[in-house]
Amino acid sequence: SPWSCEKPPRTFAEAGAAGEALQREIASIAARHGIAVCGPNCMGIVNTVGRIAMYTGKMPASMPRGRLGVVSQSGSVTYMLLSAARVDVSYAISSGNQAVLSVTDYLEFLIDDGDTDTIALFIESIADGPRFLAAVARAREARKPIIVCKTGRTARAAEAMRAHTGAL
Repeated sequence: SPWSCEKPPRTFAEAGAAGEALQREIASIAARHGIAVCGPNCMGIVNTVGRIAMYTGKMPASMPRGRLGVVSQSGSVTYMLLSAARVDVSYAISSGNQAVLSVTDYLEFLIDDGDTDTIALFIESIADGPRFLAAVARAREARKPIIVCKTGRTARAAEAMRAHTGAL
């Protein structure tokens, strides 16, 4: 059944050439029409500031508004963070494959956000290193600490990332 709780089939960049083509098509349509797209292959976004959730995972019935902005390429990490209900966030963003919006786009938003004091990143890859480093420098100027967990440093982890989001 398409509505079962079984793991969905891989269909985007993590699935190989056909999935990469589909992901590029999504990015092309979004660029042509000026659409911001989270994902694909992600859990979505939780915004406790505006009390809005576009999120496919389990969440506590009541989420206190926090001051930590989280961006994670891993939906599982986002899910565990939110379901543990021990960390109060301003935003929790599962960025997935980043066909349109990247970790750096979300980082830049959180740096400018008055409701976020600290930023946590769980990242597999950075598409534009110089832009990311410029954002990090801006966060430092704004006195917003960034906590970074970078995965994929070993050959085995890099292979897991390719299967996960198609990132290298």
